[in-house]
Amino acid sequence: MVGLVHGFMYAGTSRVVASLWKVDDDATAELMVRFYEEMFRAKQSPAAALRTAQLVMWRQKRWHAPYFWAAFVLQGDYEGTIQLKEKSAARSWHLALGVGLVIALVAIFLLWKRSPYHEPQSRYQRNKEKPPGAEF
Repeated sequence: MVGLVHGFMYAGTSRVVASLWKVDDDATAELMVRFYEEMFRAKQSPAAALRTAQLVMWRQKRWHAPYFWAAFVLQGDYEGTIQLKEKSAARSWHLALGVGLVIALVAIFLLWKRSPYHEPQSRYQRNKEKPPGAEF
């Protein structure tokens, strides 16, 4: 049986933060907030961000016991940094253009359907307009 971390690695993720034992939910939330703040705001590597978050937790009286912070380990690529991609203006422009095009096509289709020249007629209406004695 393969562990959960190995499953993520096999699926292609480069790193996983996992706990070695069941940890209090509030402590986990506190540690993860600090971990991501260090990684994205302070631009630290994942390993350095996890260590910094664990040290900050250790210094607090409420979370001083290793039970709350020592269970978390980083497996995989520990040196690389993670970069968040900024939303580009070009992508937003393409999205707005696509939505506008769809709205324009729907409006044109609805106006075309309202035109009296394109209204579908029932068989009864078509036969009614033929002169008497005309066959199908």
